[in-house]
Amino acid sequence: TFSDAGFATNYSWVYATSLIRWKGDLLAATLAGIYRSTNDGTTWQYSSTGDTSDVGCLASEDQFLFAAGSSGIFRSTDDGFTWNTSNNGFPPKPLYQRRTDFIFPLDSLLFAGTYSNGLWKSTNRGDTWVQDTVAFKNGNGSYYPLVSFASSGDTLYAGSQGAGVFRSTDAGKSWTRFNDGLPPNA
Repeated sequence: TFSDAGFATNYSWVYATSLIRWKGDLLAATLAGIYRSTNDGTTWQYSSTGDTSDVGCLASEDQFLFAAGSSGIFRSTDDGFTWNTSNNGFPPKPLYQRRTDFIFPLDSLLFAGTYSNGLWKSTNRGDTWVQDTVAFKNGNGSYYPLVSFASSGDTLYAGSQGAGVFRSTDAGKSWTRFNDGLPPNA
């Protein structure tokens, strides 16, 4: 049976864009920030600090939690009770250009897909980020919006808006389009 999650906000509607189970608690990413439930979703408490509104994705890597959204990337080292920006290496661009649609951990790597700045990678748990400046560029020199990410063994997949799916078989060092059978401009 499904019931209303009961996120208490000033918004007329809020939906959970991402859920993650962390040390027995359930964390939900929403337009209004990050919420925590200690009783499997029966009740929720606001668990955001800083500008963690409009969060689209939550991820965990080792002892850290990560949140990605319109203000970039945030990291928590205390089980999601506080969140600090983790955008070192990202250019100082307008807020909409820092929008991060996903964050994906893979072994000791983190990948972050942005709406207008392509793919970014961290090898030190989000302390610093480096941009993939070759893959995901469109014809006018900007980047395709990256909206999803998946892995299967050592193979990585990145879904874009307008260029379909990209695939890497070398932990993200190189990428090729992988679109046989997809509609044009998928």
